[in-house]
Amino acid sequence: METKRNRNSGFHDEKMKQNKKTIIYLIAGIIIVIIVIVSGIVSNNYLSKVIISQPFSVIIERVSPEDIKEIKIYGYSPTGKIQILNKTKDLNTWNYFDYSNFESLYVFIPDSVKNFSKIIITTNSKLIKVTDLKNKISNTSIDLTKSLEGKFSKTEIIFSMFHWKESNYIMVLCFATVILILFFSIFKKKISALILILNKNKTARYSSIILLCIFVLGIIVHVMFILITKNYLITSGLFLYILMSFFIYFAFVAIGKNTKIRLKIKEIKLTIITLSLCFCLVEILLILTGYTSTNFEKKYENYSPGNNANNINHYWVYKMDHYLKTSEFSYFRKTNSEGMSDIEHAISKKKNEFRIIGLGDSFTEGDGSDVDSTWLKFLERNLSKYPIKKELTFINAGICGSDPIWEYDLLKEKLLKYNPDLIMVAVNSTDIGEIASRGGMERFLPDGSIKFKEGPWWEPIYAVSHISRLFFNAFGYEKFLYFSTDKDICESKTKIVNTISAFKELSLKNHFKLIVIFHPFREEINSNELKLKTEMSVSINNKIEVFDMLHYFSEKEKISSTNSGDYFWKHDGHHNAKGYEAFARGVEWKLKEAGIIDSLIKE
Repeated sequence: METKRNRNSGFHDEKMKQNKKTIIYLIAGIIIVIIVIVSGIVSNNYLSKVIISQPFSVIIERVSPEDIKEIKIYGYSPTGKIQILNKTKDLNTWNYFDYSNFESLYVFIPDSVKNFSKIIITTNSKLIKVTDLKNKISNTSIDLTKSLEGKFSKTEIIFSMFHWKESNYIMVLCFATVILILFFSIFKKKISALILILNKNKTARYSSIILLCIFVLGIIVHVMFILITKNYLITSGLFLYILMSFFIYFAFVAIGKNTKIRLKIKEIKLTIITLSLCFCLVEILLILTGYTSTNFEKKYENYSPGNNANNINHYWVYKMDHYLKTSEFSYFRKTNSEGMSDIEHAISKKKNEFRIIGLGDSFTEGDGSDVDSTWLKFLERNLSKYPIKKELTFINAGICGSDPIWEYDLLKEKLLKYNPDLIMVAVNSTDIGEIASRGGMERFLPDGSIKFKEGPWWEPIYAVSHISRLFFNAFGYEKFLYFSTDKDICESKTKIVNTISAFKELSLKNHFKLIVIFHPFREEINSNELKLKTEMSVSINNKIEVFDMLHYFSEKEKISSTNSGDYFWKHDGHHNAKGYEAFARGVEWKLKEAGIIDSLIKE
């Protein structure tokens, strides 16, 4: 009887093993089918669009030295990222040194450029010639996409991906996964025993294993994101609290086993779980309300450290088309070859042309409005009603997150070639914190790279935990992680004044008019006090043309605490279209007051 029972038990166990194998094979088969389908989709929707995927150079033959400055070569990746070729010291050669996928490639050639014959594209293995260029020009651009289509096989494109930095990170992730699998294989019995102790119920045990796997995968994703981007995901705090709960619990278990101290482990476990849930709920509440979130987090859902100069190649410009979006709005911006949210502009200037460049941060780019409702666009339409004989060209060089230091560098190194007649620099109180956290001109290193001021040692804690920010902010640290002492604020304001003076010197050397616009936030309108009032006065004393927009809003537009909400987004804090329209009327008033509009009419 005993033997029969054992046989039945053995048969049952064997059947269970066979069923498990069948399930494993079925899951493996489903995974393989999914991988094949996904690979097919990627191949058709992504790889099929790629025309070139390796370092290459572009040579344009028979271009005069005067015309060479006018030409720009750029392209887009299948994900919409703009990729710009660098001009070499050779007269007519542009290079792209990275392994990156191009979906399209363009040569921007203004109407003023007349002398050119053919284009030669050279890679490590191929030489491609494009002739009859004048018949290929459309809207001042030559589209080289069709000339490159089919020249590179999918095999070459796939192998080029092994040169990507991201591929190296994926290999590291795979290696870490293998290590984890080996770890679980070696300590399988001990881990299983521990899980059995914690969960005697079979269903609960499997649920615990699944949750543990999800948690470990989440930890890996967050760590890899930090390693790759140097930023922190907005959900990092939740994983931190859960991880700390595990450590604290096992610490108490270890103390109970290895010492004579008697601990009530069940009560301790319940307390730790309760506290962990409370912390997670408060963290989620702070994330959803945005009470302790930085502006960067609100837009991109991850935290960027104050000293993170990762992926910044000297200039604070965009690398691809983008959206300006929050929970209240979403507006698309197309990026030109200079990395700005604007159309392409010819470098050579017409004889009857008057060029105006607007420099600033998100308020100048027009965050919170459509591309046709920025203050520069409203100003352009406003000035069209005057009998100005010159052709006015407006260049929007405003970039979200910029500051006067970046704007001075952008003007001096990239935009002076456009030969501007009027530069308008918009300054606001956020520049105080941004310069305090990033530093002044010392951020530009001799080798062309960028180095921000070092953040405090505890910044990773601030980055991952919204709850911790309540305490740090209570002790006087602002969202830019500088300690808001009078000394820090004073140093930052001094750098702003010095930069404005540098703008003035640049205007004298390069013969353009300069206006510095001090514009307020809604809070400053409500209190009727501009935080940069002293700096504005200093600039006036130094004979710099400045515009007090707070005074204009109050006296001319009659904007006050009672109606200021009509001109700003409630939660985001940027102007809406109505606010930018008022901004433009203010700048128009200033141009009249400074005599610039009258001089344009007379000319």
